[in-house]
Amino acid sequence: MSIAYEKSQRRALLAEQMVAIASHDLKNPLTAIRMATDMLMRGEHTAKEIKLLDHIAQSSERAQRMISDLLDLALARVGNGIGITRSSVELHQVVSQGLNELQLAFPEAHFRHQASGDGRAELDADRIQQLVGNLVANSVAYGDARQAITITSGVENGVATVSVQNWGAVIPEAAIASLFEPMTRHSGRDDNVRSVGLGLFIVREIAKAHGGDVGVHSDPASGTTFTATFIAVKREG
Repeated sequence: MSIAYEKSQRRALLAEQMVAIASHDLKNPLTAIRMATDMLMRGEHTAKEIKLLDHIAQSSERAQRMISDLLDLALARVGNGIGITRSSVELHQVVSQGLNELQLAFPEAHFRHQASGDGRAELDADRIQQLVGNLVANSVAYGDARQAITITSGVENGVATVSVQNWGAVIPEAAIASLFEPMTRHSGRDDNVRSVGLGLFIVREIAKAHGGDVGVHSDPASGTTFTATFIAVKREG
């Protein structure tokens, strides 16, 4: 291994560590901004003031999502991958609760949840909701806003599955190979539902942490469907 390569690896590791430290330290002031905004919104305000407070709340939420993504990237690259804590959950309920919260974030979107069979599993509920949130946000960003986003959850033969389908533009076959890499976007679109190009990468890392994986199928007849699978039971050892 060349000295130049070793130096570049050390620089890359240092950069990722600095991102992790900076992202972690930014969480507290952003949380304070959000809490202060929530308190201010409880009082009486003019229409203009309410609009401004809404903008502050939305911007702080977007910044928090970006920081969370960057921290997860650092965990995946610097550490041993994204950590999970399994517990006995009802997958359909976990997904439904996550969708209720996402409806507040994306009030104009229409979500349709289809629960398939038994939902009992041993998964990290918070991480599953994060995965669903990232896939839904991706569908909101790139899907046809006039049509529903369909979220399907199910557990069968020890494998849990969560899929998110939308009717956006077909993803080119050439783009699929790199779709789950960090800092990758398959569109030039840039608006409030976009993050920093880490959403699908983190989806894959969460699936891998559960002993599974994620894939995508996209064609004009059936739309675009992201499907994540997980080992639904805790393995000993």
